[in-house]
Amino acid sequence: LHLLSRRQRQMCIRDSGTIVQFWDGDISLVNKAIEKGYDVVNSNRFFTYLDYPYEVTPFEKAYSFNPIPDGLADADKEKILGTGCQMWGEFTPNLDRLYYQIFPRIAAYAECGWTPADKKYYEDFRKRLKKIENIWKEKGYLKTQLDKY
Repeated sequence: LHLLSRRQRQMCIRDSGTIVQFWDGDISLVNKAIEKGYDVVNSNRFFTYLDYPYEVTPFEKAYSFNPIPDGLADADKEKILGTGCQMWGEFTPNLDRLYYQIFPRIAAYAECGWTPADKKYYEDFRKRLKKIENIWKEKGYLKTQLDKY
């Protein structure tokens, strides 16, 4: 896996093929990319944008994200390489706001990336999250967003 730069655009190349990062538009675009032979990283903005407020992407919605879209043929599921989540910070005024946007949703996205959807249980996840929440509180990452989840 390596990156090629061309005219200030970057392409991610894997085994001589392009990897498509889906982030916006109709989810059918994922199927079209797979039909053309591409692997896909699913970063659907309606679930994975950390800079969206909790009112748009609540914690439980973030946790519910499945990088493998509904209706994808079983044979094509291996073409979904995983997920990504983005934190666009150009309008983020300070570190407190950055921490507010990222924590604890980053843990939900991590679990989405490495746990198959049929093995995810929100209530169990919430219990397991308590230990890391205490660490994040000590570091000052969790403050006002505690009432958001």
